Amino acid sequence: MEEIVIEKQSVSETDINNNNESKLIIINDDINSFDHVISSLMDICGLDIETAASVALTVHLTGSCVAKTGDDDTMQEMCMSLCLVGINAKVEC
Repeated sequence: MEEIVIEKQSVSETDINNNNESKLIIINDDINSFDHVISSLMDICGLDIETAASVALTVHLTGSCVAKTGDDDTMQEMCMSLCLVGINAKVEC
């Protein structure tokens, strides 16, 4: 069994939203498994396994997490795709 080590990184709000980019935020629920969230983040958002696992764990522990930033149209499309597979997500500017 492979062990995944997740390191906590400090990121300021300025670092995340430095170009008025939209933020794709994943919201915790009691329905989806870690595997489903991780694989969906990889497939839909293009995250690598380590980043997807880190986002999933942060969502579980804190209730939500910024998974990705980018132009609003792209973040809205990813949000809709995540919602279609049952993952709670929203986009904020």
